[in-house]
Amino acid sequence: MEKLLAGLILIAIILITVNFFEKKSFSSRHKLPYQETYKFMGKTMSYKVLGKGQSVILLHGSMHTPPWNDFDEKLAKDFQVYVLDLPGFGASDAINGKIHNTDLFSKALCEFIKLKNLNGAPIISLSLGTVVSAKAAIKGCTTGVLIFVGAPSKVTGAKARILQMIPLSLKRMLIATYWAKDKLLIPTLYENIGNKLKPDNSKFIQDLETTDVRSIVDINYLKEINQEFPQVVKQLKNKIVYIYGENDAQKNQVNYLTKDFIEIKNSRHNIFVDQPEKLIETIKSLALVV
Repeated sequence: MEKLLAGLILIAIILITVNFFEKKSFSSRHKLPYQETYKFMGKTMSYKVLGKGQSVILLHGSMHTPPWNDFDEKLAKDFQVYVLDLPGFGASDAINGKIHNTDLFSKALCEFIKLKNLNGAPIISLSLGTVVSAKAAIKGCTTGVLIFVGAPSKVTGAKARILQMIPLSLKRMLIATYWAKDKLLIPTLYENIGNKLKPDNSKFIQDLETTDVRSIVDINYLKEINQEFPQVVKQLKNKIVYIYGENDAQKNQVNYLTKDFIEIKNSRHNIFVDQPEKLIETIKSLALVV
């Protein structure tokens, strides 16, 4: 009886400790100020609207550092651009008690589309955002053209497998540290997009402080990208346009998603940064109204 009691006390201590440090890791986020807002699951989501003309939705990918590098403003010269922050990213609140994965993000996107009556608006999505927009489309939330920029075709590598083996609470605490971002998280990203450089990650890590750690690590990449995404794509009735940078490693395995994609020269995974003008010209050349 005493051993049982001691065991229960030890378990309680562990759970309390994990909960304490997990909450501490959440509070380390430097959340950006709200812009225009809407409510989702009782929390405040942030977005902004730029430009005039045909409405398009611009959707970020994972980590959100923020990624646009003024691309949103350049795109707004030709379109009315709705720029979202998904839950836990940028200025949007995280949602306590929820797993911050592509299912949750797609629900937030659906709520926004419904609120703004953007059902037919094309969605220009980057990287993991393509999975989010595809899941929103399969729910019937959008009939618009889906422009997949750097769609993740497959996540591979030892570091990616290690990340998925770590229990979620422990992973949240681990990735909240500078060391884990520098030595585990960012190298996993670079390994999968073909970035062979070994840059100083300090600026990247500083930018990641605007993202809630749950929105960084809750996604099960091996499941949500390798398994779920191809099945969702096969069922979609929306028009899909795939765009890849010439040096984006993800295009090398995209054949099981599509054999038809646009390649933009002299660009890596983040075409928004490397070749923004060429990307905008490509988007303008597409038949966005179907």
